[in-house]
Amino acid sequence: MSLTSIDMKVAALIDHDRKEWKLDHISELFHPLDYGLILAIPLGCQGTEDRLIWHLDTRGRFTVKSAHHLALKISESGAPSSSGGLHSDLNFLWQRKVPNKVKIFGWKVCHNALPALHNLATRRVDVSDCCPLCSQTGELLEHTLVTCPFARQIWALSCLPWRIISTTFDIPENWMRGVCSALTSEESDRFLMLCWSIWKSRNKRLMEGKSQQSLDAVLLADRSLHEFKEFSACLAPSPSPQRTEQCWLPPPSESVKINFDGAVFSSQTTMGAGIVVRNSEGVCLAWRTRRFLYASDADLAEVLAASEAASLAIQKGWQSIILEGDCKNIIARLNSNDVDLSVLGPIVDDTRNLMRSFSCCKAEFVPRECNSCP
Repeated sequence: MSLTSIDMKVAALIDHDRKEWKLDHISELFHPLDYGLILAIPLGCQGTEDRLIWHLDTRGRFTVKSAHHLALKISESGAPSSSGGLHSDLNFLWQRKVPNKVKIFGWKVCHNALPALHNLATRRVDVSDCCPLCSQTGELLEHTLVTCPFARQIWALSCLPWRIISTTFDIPENWMRGVCSALTSEESDRFLMLCWSIWKSRNKRLMEGKSQQSLDAVLLADRSLHEFKEFSACLAPSPSPQRTEQCWLPPPSESVKINFDGAVFSSQTTMGAGIVVRNSEGVCLAWRTRRFLYASDADLAEVLAASEAASLAIQKGWQSIILEGDCKNIIARLNSNDVDLSVLGPIVDDTRNLMRSFSCCKAEFVPRECNSCP
């Protein structure tokens, strides 16, 4: 087959006997930048059926969470830079020391996402848009939280400065951000609690037909904030205990322990693996180092090191082994029975198959300080 054939497939670029990329073919067909990226893709020994993978998940599986993050990223990249944008920075809200439900309420205010009756009516929901607290026509969010007589009574009782509360409400986020920036930290917390309490009183009237006095709404906000801060103080982390020094532990007498580690040398575009085998007395039985061309990432270096460690054990004829590494992600993959659809999948599958050839084989995580030699 001609190297320029339009029908050429990826399989034509692989030496299936040696399980390696055909370097001469790839160098002839691809740009030098692409050449290195292709050679960094690991090839397994077994070969697998073609399958769809989701490259935005570390395991190659589609998840709603990863799709949601992608959608947010795309949306944010095209979002306007004004502070009224949907994905603008709301750290001023998330940093407030109030219950999470109040922060979420604040987020809804910023995005005009609360079901004020006027908002519902404009969306053709069959409801009256009269304010349930004062019966004024056209219940907008600004009316409910600021200009409604009930809300104004609450702000008067709160002793927060009305000139700040009553600033322009054209864009809800700008209003909330502006009020919080003009108030002290403690006042901002109380401001959010009072907004939440006003909305709660409004819902009681609308949903349950129960009226609440403005003073009761203020007391509810203050009491809820006080209880939250008292509870948060009780949850303050205690001083962490002094860390005890950890060290390598020998295996049982019938086993050998193989410590492996992988590394990426970005400046040389290579990866390396280091392997040390010791018995129950801590005596070094064997060691090995290996370099892999075309660096990809640290996880690939780790799983290649694990595969090399298992291969060494097979060559030496050991039947009971413990593989120890300091990468939790790779240890979890080796111990899992799930199909790994990621780019590491072929090497993970190869290593799992090697591990099945022993009478006893465990893969265990150890901290980095335990994965070294004295």
